Amino acid sequence: MKQLERSSSPKARAKLQRWHYVSDSALAIAGVALITSVIAVANLYPRINTIDFVYLLLVLALDSTRGIYDAILT
Repeated sequence: MKQLERSSSPKARAKLQRWHYVSDSALAIAGVALITSVIAVANLYPRINTIDFVYLLLVLALDSTRGIYDAILT
């Protein structure tokens, strides 16, 4: 019972929420960096006109799995 009371305290919820935002931010930034580096290394911008849609796929994947915060940040 004490553990349940501790985990539902406002401080515990704020700490979990902060950790959630930090991990979501890192995931969004890492995803964009990964896609950008693959596109740059493979030199895909001049070859494929619609390569920007790969970023849209990342936004859709993050939105469906993690939430709207990641999609907006991406």
